[in-house]
Amino acid sequence: MIGIPIKYSDFFSGPIPINPVNLIKSIPKDELIASIAAINTRLKPIFNTSFDNSRKTQIESLRAILLDLGNPINRGIATPFIKQLLELPDSQILFTRVTCLYAYQEILANTGFTTTAPPSYTPKQRIDLFKYLLICNERVLYFDTSYSENDHKILGNRFFDYFMFKELPHNQYYFVPHPFNRFYIGWFLMDKLNNDRFFSKHFKDYLDTTFGIDDISEFFKYIIGQFFGSNDDNLKITYLKVKVGYTKAIKVLAEMSKRNGIPLPIHTDLKVLDFLELKKSPVYDGGVKNGIHSFIVMDSILFLEKVYSLFINDFWFDYLKPKAICNRKDWGDFIGNKFFEPFIDLIFKNISSENKRSTYLNQGFLTFNINGKGHVEYADFYFRHKNKVLLIEAKSNYCRYPVDTPIFRTVSLQN
Repeated sequence: MIGIPIKYSDFFSGPIPINPVNLIKSIPKDELIASIAAINTRLKPIFNTSFDNSRKTQIESLRAILLDLGNPINRGIATPFIKQLLELPDSQILFTRVTCLYAYQEILANTGFTTTAPPSYTPKQRIDLFKYLLICNERVLYFDTSYSENDHKILGNRFFDYFMFKELPHNQYYFVPHPFNRFYIGWFLMDKLNNDRFFSKHFKDYLDTTFGIDDISEFFKYIIGQFFGSNDDNLKITYLKVKVGYTKAIKVLAEMSKRNGIPLPIHTDLKVLDFLELKKSPVYDGGVKNGIHSFIVMDSILFLEKVYSLFINDFWFDYLKPKAICNRKDWGDFIGNKFFEPFIDLIFKNISSENKRSTYLNQGFLTFNINGKGHVEYADFYFRHKNKVLLIEAKSNYCRYPVDTPIFRTVSLQN
């Protein structure tokens, strides 16, 4: 975990309200989404390859939530909360990406928010929003309460592995993919689909019916343009303002902002951290005004993943499975054998091509007929440098948020 999220009970006295989202229903949903996007963007600007959880950014995010950025830092609404924060260890932080994802999800799933913004917000309204976000931290950390005080004694040296596994539901969201790497692997995937004898026509039909685009170059042009175009260094929020005449761009963004009505699990259910509604639609449609259609990119990482890992699931769940085009194994075989293994193979070929002291073999050279058992694959990839050998297996996990990972096993060869 990147820092320890500060809970409501750390800052405020009294019990958590039975329905915390009621604290913020006097603020329009559009304003709430924009306010949280202002935090999420500060924590992970589009061009950053890591999170910024510095005290400076945490304080700036707090002041942004309280609409206090225009006041002197020592004489504003945020001042007493800043002093309270500075008394805590540096490892404790007010806001994380998961704070924002949790809040987004709950706000999108609820109704009853006021639809008209007041001429100005009261300090109480903005402080209630701050309280709500700290309650989100408390909800996220709810699952930590299942630890036993004796776990470290029972598990000994294995406690760290146990702890990291237990924290995986929210730690997974602190991985930051490099934008250009993700666009490249996404292009590699879609190029394989585009040229596959079986999937090509289905892939093109999916792009056309879903996004109004039947060419992967066009799809990437709009996705990449919207990704980098959504950055605003001045406002520090990821959003897009598209002229109503740009129908193709609006079609792509409208699809990514379509609400799916995925039921929100209760806060004591671990599935509440799946954030499926946000993974399906990481954009918020702000509507049309004066010929401009506004969209807020709620989470730039999830938006980026729409060209790769989330696309793998979308294509399966939204098109291949409902139309009974193929079964899950067929789709998994394509992803593993025709996309992911060739992608890893290309990487190792590039690594080894200029290294005359290394030997690289792919699975084509690692399949043997052993004891008459037919073709037995020893490993997916073999990489040797001097007396060190890497035996590599490429594995894909087909959950709703897949992770493709090469698994390495190192062998030392004795002279």
